[in-house]
Amino acid sequence: MKKITLLLSLLLFTSNVQGSLFYDINTGVSLFYQNKTQEAKTYFINYINSNPSDKDGYFWLAKSYNALNDTKNAKINFKKAYNLASIQKNIEKINISQEDDSSIDDYFDMAVSYFEAKNYKEADFYADLMLRLDSKSKSAYYLKARVQKALGNKDKAIEYLNKAVLFDNTFLYTNLAKSLGVKTAPKATKEMYDILALESLYSGNINNAIINYKKFLEFEPDNIDALNSLSDLYIKNKELNKAKLTVEEALRVKPNSIWAYLNEAKIYELNNPAKVEPTLLKAYKINPNNKEVILKLGNYYLLQKDFFQSKKYFENLITIDDTSYEGYFGYIYSLVELGELSKAQTYIRKMNHVKQKNGEIDFLLAKICINQGQFISAKDYLEEAIKKENNPSYYLELAKINYLLADFKESLNNLEFVSSNNEAKEYLIKNYIKLKDTKSALEVPFDKDRLIYKYNLYEIYSIRKENEKAKALLKDAKSKKPVSEQDYIDLAQINYEQKNIPSAIKTLDSMIKKYPNSKRGYIEKIKIYFLEENQEKLKETIQKLQEIN
Repeated sequence: MKKITLLLSLLLFTSNVQGSLFYDINTGVSLFYQNKTQEAKTYFINYINSNPSDKDGYFWLAKSYNALNDTKNAKINFKKAYNLASIQKNIEKINISQEDDSSIDDYFDMAVSYFEAKNYKEADFYADLMLRLDSKSKSAYYLKARVQKALGNKDKAIEYLNKAVLFDNTFLYTNLAKSLGVKTAPKATKEMYDILALESLYSGNINNAIINYKKFLEFEPDNIDALNSLSDLYIKNKELNKAKLTVEEALRVKPNSIWAYLNEAKIYELNNPAKVEPTLLKAYKINPNNKEVILKLGNYYLLQKDFFQSKKYFENLITIDDTSYEGYFGYIYSLVELGELSKAQTYIRKMNHVKQKNGEIDFLLAKICINQGQFISAKDYLEEAIKKENNPSYYLELAKINYLLADFKESLNNLEFVSSNNEAKEYLIKNYIKLKDTKSALEVPFDKDRLIYKYNLYEIYSIRKENEKAKALLKDAKSKKPVSEQDYIDLAQINYEQKNIPSAIKTLDSMIKKYPNSKRGYIEKIKIYFLEENQEKLKETIQKLQEIN
């Protein structure tokens, strides 16, 4: 593990090599501890002018400003110090960057070093930093107990030792516990159960977390945060009846609790999907600027394929928070599905500056390419996305493209990574038929009300040379008039497979006339013109698709 440089070694035992000819950081530290704060500040300003990359100089300059009640300059220099030490720049809640390989152990090393050098003020400071990173750090509490004992504050030492014992009762057998007369674990308090619940939750022990929140609520039955946390845990544990009762109790305590409504929506997602939307809209009415509610609504409409509504909520989200990756992704995805490709590309560039997650940008670029008839490029983007993340959605899109490109074996391979939804089943059957594996094709359950169902059977029986059955099935498949969008697409596919391209195009034109705001008909035409290598018609259809919105 890469360690943060120990300040102690610099301050007490060595001179800074860079500044040795002009400024020694120890001189400034000595001034600071002699309460010559103004002189220390001036000294450290000169020091960092000579050593602009030394985090320790900025650190002590910040402490000097802070001692002089100049909080503005103190924060500026603390940020510089923490940035140079590869710590995420957030003074209010110091956190280790996920991209950095430092950890809470770095602070522990520094705290122990200061303690051993009898610099208890700094040891306590770094123990506090540990607690900002992990409020349940038993090592930090134990170290703070040792500091207070060394300073002669027995009551404070016992208080911190008891907190350490909450997480690890082996501290009862230490010399510190013996010297302080601490022989038993502290009596249960609501704070103790709150901490234990959090510790259990973060360690993945949901059952223990539930037990501790229930004990906490015995002390404070109307604590809204504990009620919401408990209902959330019940949902995670699939105890939906208990979750529902706890949500109802939370709403009794606080009728406008957004968290409670979000938990209720989670319950309905699992047992009553029709109630998800109205529940989320109740939360939205309470606070239309709540980012979590807006994100939930955007994702809900995305799943329902109501892209006009999802676009609305995601646009709202990135207006409120222009750093929301999820907001950008949902908004761009909605734009792509609505055919607003130019706008989508503009926002992809913006999203790319926010944060890149897995293969999602590549996936969005693939979707744009599909809408533009660039299926080879789309395939490349999807393969790149899959290298970064095994997402079933990526594999399904890739399976569809490989089928279009007549790579049926590869399309089947892609579908191995996809759950058995209706679209995956459809392409499984198509691939099996193309590969003349009629047995496997018949084993895939499929919607018998689809027009394409009878045609699939026709192809199967044709392969098996059962010509009379096949002939009857083809006649039946082609005789039914389309009603829904899917019917039109199915009939167009049947005509295309029968090499009747004019009829396929005519069917899709009828669909577009009936559903003028739908892009599905245009997409199917793009596929046909791509396969037929009709560049003029392909370009014309892509242009119309981009104009429909």
